[in-house]
Amino acid sequence: MNYLRGQVRLTPLEVVARAIERYAIPKAIAGELFGAYAEFLTILDDEKSRDALENLRAADSRTDPTFGRIRTVSQKFERALDNVFFENPKLAPLTRKYGVF
Repeated sequence: MNYLRGQVRLTPLEVVARAIERYAIPKAIAGELFGAYAEFLTILDDEKSRDALENLRAADSRTDPTFGRIRTVSQKFERALDNVFFENPKLAPLTRKYGVF
């Protein structure tokens, strides 16, 4: 019971960090994952960027530089997650067996 309580108290980033360590995710992949997350938060922390995204029309998304940065960051994050869940020899079988997509 104490184990479960401890797990529930962890932040999402702590859960990911522990999984990175437990499943021997390469440092380059971990760096890409956390780097992309940090870059995303940096963009959202900027008031000008938030305003640009909030007022962005869908028709303008392909040419908007702020949205382009978000798209690039999300692609980095997605590549890292794909590697973690589908390429890691310990996690890939679990993802295939128990993943819900």
